[in-house]
Amino acid sequence: MGMARQAFTTLDNRGDPTFNQLLGINNRGQIAGYFGSGAQGHPNKGYLLTLSHGQSMFQNENFTGSVQTQVTGLNDRGVTVGFYSTMNTASMTNNNFGFYTWRGRFHRVNFPTPHNASPPVNQLLGVNDFGIAVGFYTNPQATNFGYLYNTHSHRFRRVVVPRSMRRPRKAPSLTATAINNRGDVAGFYDGRHGVTDAFLK
Repeated sequence: MGMARQAFTTLDNRGDPTFNQLLGINNRGQIAGYFGSGAQGHPNKGYLLTLSHGQSMFQNENFTGSVQTQVTGLNDRGVTVGFYSTMNTASMTNNNFGFYTWRGRFHRVNFPTPHNASPPVNQLLGVNDFGIAVGFYTNPQATNFGYLYNTHSHRFRRVVVPRSMRRPRKAPSLTATAINNRGDVAGFYDGRHGVTDAFLK
């Protein structure tokens, strides 16, 4: 079998041609991303990129009142997800709050727990066509806890390594990064002996 010919194209937003990341793509030719490194004075700024008839069209998408925004995922029904910050410090230790957008409106999402890092860290990283988003929050011990969030019912569900379900406080640090329309979740977690393991749930 012959391999299909492929072409790579650089697609940088002119807002900062030195730092761009594209993090999600849907079947409608839209891509989620952001520019800006996040260093002090170079905040993240989110956008949607649409490719059509050889043209690249950028649409800014930044959480209202935020200092920084990353758009990290999107589905085929117009929902985007990501996270934002009200800070842009020299140490880059900034608060993070998850969000999703629907019909042009931003909705803040943060896992309901009293055990947040300081400053708090919540991020949504992917979403499927049924409006189920995946992400994580971080506790004061710098352990990540993965979760699912239903944008319709506004309910959360934990994503954990099976062997840790009986002792959730001892669960390894886990980040849920992607979900498909079958409900399969992908991501990574801290395995034994300092190894980072990928997972599919």
